[in-house]
Amino acid sequence: MKKIFVILLSLFAILTTTACGSKKSKEGVLFISALEAGYGGDFLPALIEKFKEYNPDVEVEYDINPLVSSKADPQLRSKRTETDLYIINGINYKDLIERNDAIEDITDVFNSKPKKGKDTENITIKDKMRKDFIDYTTYVDNNGVEKHYVFPWASGPCGLIANIDVLDHIYGAGNYKLPNTTDELLEMMEDIKIKNKTITIGGKEEVIFPLIWSGNACEYWSYLYYVWFAQYDGKKAYDNFWAATDNEGSYSYDVYLSDGRLEGLKVLEEIVKDAKKYAYTGSITLEHTQAQMNFLLGRAAFIPNGDWLENEMKNSFDGKVNAVTLKTPIISSLGEKLGITDEVLSQIVSAIDNKEEAVSGVSSEVFNRVKEARKYIFNLGNTHTAFIPSFSNAKEIAKDFLRFLATDEAIEIFLDTAGSVMPFNYEISKEKYNTLSPFQKNKIDITKDCEYVFYDFRDPIRYRGGLAEFNGSQRPEISLALANNPKTAVQIVDEEYNYVKKMWNVFISRV
Repeated sequence: MKKIFVILLSLFAILTTTACGSKKSKEGVLFISALEAGYGGDFLPALIEKFKEYNPDVEVEYDINPLVSSKADPQLRSKRTETDLYIINGINYKDLIERNDAIEDITDVFNSKPKKGKDTENITIKDKMRKDFIDYTTYVDNNGVEKHYVFPWASGPCGLIANIDVLDHIYGAGNYKLPNTTDELLEMMEDIKIKNKTITIGGKEEVIFPLIWSGNACEYWSYLYYVWFAQYDGKKAYDNFWAATDNEGSYSYDVYLSDGRLEGLKVLEEIVKDAKKYAYTGSITLEHTQAQMNFLLGRAAFIPNGDWLENEMKNSFDGKVNAVTLKTPIISSLGEKLGITDEVLSQIVSAIDNKEEAVSGVSSEVFNRVKEARKYIFNLGNTHTAFIPSFSNAKEIAKDFLRFLATDEAIEIFLDTAGSVMPFNYEISKEKYNTLSPFQKNKIDITKDCEYVFYDFRDPIRYRGGLAEFNGSQRPEISLALANNPKTAVQIVDEEYNYVKKMWNVFISRV
């Protein structure tokens, strides 16, 4: 019996050693794990192919699939993975740095220049990357030293997308204007509903709805109401909400009573409430790709979505995507706050879009306040990060791949294969611009001189304390849209505030 036990123990040791060994990266081989989602799966092999042209002696293996992001956290915490470079989204990298020392410091990459083979560009990666992305992904250690552990890799705008073919069908091309303000948006949705226009799909006449959205991806609405929050209260107040601090920098649960947050949710309430009947029937039950397909087929005029729409649907939608992402309509209550009518607010927005510097009868203070608000566009890019495990056996090769990602050539490969832009200050050539789809051209046009609004989990009260943006059992987008017993924006904000106030000492204790 003892001999059997010894044999079994030996077998266990061998199997354990083998299992652990299989989860270590290979010496001299770069293994990349990447997320396959809206940007598809074509971008990584295309980038690797070009990288290997410049580095013929380097061996690169990869895995790209939809589950990579969800697997990364446990792999990193256990330090058992063959991956040398992750290109994913949604990772709590600060906690992984502080609790597990699991992510490599790549400050040297940011201080170096974009590189392909032996050729380098004439600017550092840190200087080439958009400053807002640098600000939102910089890590400050306990000694106040700024470091970089993650490398943002996507940078497309998110917001409200309009189907131009549908609007042309309803109004006639050139007979309408896209909404400048939220009141104009609501008026247009009401008008589309009243017109009750139909479209033929598969030989069947169907009514066109003002909008469609996905209950399964209801957070897409946050791409709008967080911008409305920033428009109404200003960017500093918006940032204070995420840091849960007052203007003096002290933690405060009163940020959950921010006026802009309430005003943004009030607009959302008017858009999605079931009684309005603006949304395509059953939107609350749809998967995001179902909503996107129905939108592209012409069943609705608007959809909250991101810059991945065209690329994600290219293999399932045969038609041409004639859609544009709107600059986020200015929240109309900002006009009330500034003492102007919605008509004047819209005039100011039009003047700003036309590069004018004033509107007759409007003070420079009011004009500049609206001009600042008009800059804001939501972006998910700060959550899309690439990083190197601290225990990788191919750190230097992985760093060189990141340097290659920052080159102009890699940026254009990503644009060609993923349909999106990367977070760099890069001026696309006129020749390249002319080859893009209307949807791609639009996203480049609206992001010139913009200021991005992000999700912001940088503060320890978020990533360690567990303080969520919404702490209830149901997302507000769903609560506002229920057919039976929906909540109001006021109820949601009050409930959130009371809960956070009650649990405040718990959140603070975890920081």
